[in-house]
Amino acid sequence: MGGELQSLLEQRKRLDERIGALQKAVVACEAAMAAVATSKDFKPLSAETEEQVLGPRITEKIKYVLIEAEEALTAREILDGLAEFGYRFGENERPMATVHSICNRLATAKPKLVEETAKDGRKAWKSLGLSYRQGPRSGWKKL
Repeated sequence: MGGELQSLLEQRKRLDERIGALQKAVVACEAAMAAVATSKDFKPLSAETEEQVLGPRITEKIKYVLIEAEEALTAREILDGLAEFGYRFGENERPMATVHSICNRLATAKPKLVEETAKDGRKAWKSLGLSYRQGPRSGWKKL
């Protein structure tokens, strides 16, 4: 029992040291970002440049999954489609709620981008002629 406790205490010490180093890095990054943001030469990234740097956002990824589908998809099927393209939700994210929220928003958008329907007694969504302005984004290949 004592050996396990000692091992856990050592692990905790290493984690505390790592947390301290990361907190210092965050403070340094925040200071650097504040300096850049207040610079007269600072220009925010355009949406297109931001997407090239950060990759497509979840809404764009869901649209792509719906575009590729030949039929209406349930939230679970959309999540499976996202997984095929390598998308993983974070530990604290709620994937089903996120998919439902985005699809409901797309179904009520003007112009309407997806149609809400039912599939096997569950809510589902189908693309209404969505098109990708530049085709599938780079890095969007099935695994």
